[in-house]
Formats: sequence, structure tokens, C-alpha cells
Amino acid sequence: LPFTTLALGTSRVLQLPALVATINGVEICALNDVVASGGVTGRIMEVGWRIVTTGLDGLKRVDDMGVVPCDGMVLATPVGSTAYNLSNGGPVIAWGVDGYVVSFIAPHTLAARPLVVSALDGVELEHGGRGAALKIFSDGQEVGELGAGDIINISLDCQNSSLLAVVDDHSFYTRYRDSFAAAASDHVRRPRSTPAPPNSVRGSQP
Repeated sequence: LPFTTLALGTSRVLQLPALVATINGVEICALNDVVASGGVTGRIMEVGWRIVTTGLDGLKRVDDMGVVPCDGMVLATPVGSTAYNLSNGGPVIAWGVDGYVVSFIAPHTLAARPLVVSALDGVELEHGGRGAALKIFSDGQEVGELGAGDIINISLDCQNSSLLAVVDDHSFYTRYRDSFAAAASDHVRRPRSTPAPPNSVRGSQP
């Protein structure tokens, strides 16, 4: 940020949720998203995924969500939901929502739908056995690979990262409207039909 912004006191530190991914014993943090991608053009991959929940009794439950033929998967925080996740048809999550989204890259099945996962639950991704190793990206940087039999565990840490941001009067929803809805409004306001050209035969006199 510019020094004048800091001097005027128009900035503050935001505590934002971050994804924590563990692969082969290595822990990785991402403010925006974690992506598992095949990285091989024209070759479909298979990704198995599970949701891990912890009950009030402290016992863990694993729900197998199946194996999805696709080009990869995106897990995004509310901050990162307007990036790669959105371009894959995933929903925008408002800042302050305790959750994160799972979306699919070019799924080859109608059963693959984006899902918003509770911040209390974790996600496990596993190579489905078809295709080359999955490349793992954290905020756009390649951080590892997921080969056959490998598992990556991903969860949301709601107090994991700090961001210095400029303070203004714009809410998240105002920014959303200005960034996305304005283009849609312009499209809606367009006339449904265009007037006939001057030389049109409609209404002409002999």
C-alpha cells in the first residue's frame, strides 16, 4: 500500500480464512484456492473425494462422494471464490461465511455439482487411478503432485492469514454488484428488437 494510505490510517489488517492442505506430510496454506489439475491437455482424469466431519462425540465420519471424471477440482475460500472457482461455474461466497466451495474443472458427468462445505468439515482428494499424476496448486503456484494412492487433506482455518487492506465505505455486496451485476444489467436493459432499416419493405407504399 502507498505510504500516504498508511499515514492517513485508512487501512486495517483483516483476518481472513485460509485453506490448509496437507500432502505427503507437508502443510500448505492458500488464501484463495487449492487446485488439483491434470495438466495434460486432452486427457481426462479421475478424482476421488470424501468429506470428513467430526461429531459432537469427537468421532470422525467419512462420507465418500465418489470418483469424478474431470480435468481437476478447485477448492476456494470466500475470498478466492470469485476467481478460478467462478469460471468453473462455482458459486460466489460472501465474505464472512464460514465455509468454502468445491467445484469441478470440465466434469464429464452431470452428477458433479459445486458444493459449499462447512468450515468445520474437511475434504480428502485422492487420485482416481486414471491419467497422469495430478498437479497441486496453491494460489496459482505449483506445490506438489498427487499420484496413484496419494491423498491430500484440505480444511479451512478461519484465523490463519492476515491481509492489509484499504478501508472504504463499500460493502462486499456493493463490490459484487459493481464487478458482476453491472454487466448483466446492461444486457437486460438492451432493447428486445432493433428498428427496421430505412429501406425495409415493411409499411412501404407502391
